[in-house]
Amino acid sequence: MAKPSRKSASEPVATLRFWGVRGSTPTVDKATWRYGGNTACVELTTPQGARVILDCGTGLRMLGRYLESEPESSRIEPHIFVTHYHWDHIQGIPFFSPLYVEQNCLQFYSFRSEYLGRDSLKRVFEAQMAHPYFPVDISAMSARRNFTEVAGGDQFDVPGARVKATWLHHPQGCLGFRFDTSAGSIVYATDNEPGHPVFDQNVRKLAEGADVLA
Repeated sequence: MAKPSRKSASEPVATLRFWGVRGSTPTVDKATWRYGGNTACVELTTPQGARVILDCGTGLRMLGRYLESEPESSRIEPHIFVTHYHWDHIQGIPFFSPLYVEQNCLQFYSFRSEYLGRDSLKRVFEAQMAHPYFPVDISAMSARRNFTEVAGGDQFDVPGARVKATWLHHPQGCLGFRFDTSAGSIVYATDNEPGHPVFDQNVRKLAEGADVLA
């Protein structure tokens, strides 16, 4: 968990928590105990109190349990950004318990994959929970789910943050995101592979002046 900055009560605060930091596969190997063995999942709380979830690896399961334990958990309404569709960034979705609670409403953001076409993230939901790969199908998820397609260069707002998206260098496509808040700027640019001039410039531009680069 990231340590909170020491700010006065009158100053805006954004909070980051890291629920999963591994790539490729989760593990309980002793060598990973310090930072945990879950795959990618980061939680950002904006100064206005909006909860942003970055990627849906296996850390998402623990985050779901945490959210449901909070006093204000009667209605959970996060904004969830999926950088790309590789397993280590989506494998926590079927185990995210708030998805199975009717009063919750989840806003998802990701890109249209050339391999999946329209409604790419919705198709990912359906495919990974299709029989015989999972004991229940997507119809078991009673929470409201909204899907927004995002592309590199897009800019839009979530409560308490201005969001900018850019393309990163990674097989089958990947997005990086910048969140500009009144408390500072946070950039999430995972899995980028340096060495391509265009994408390297994208990352430098996205991260310019940021307070946190994850």
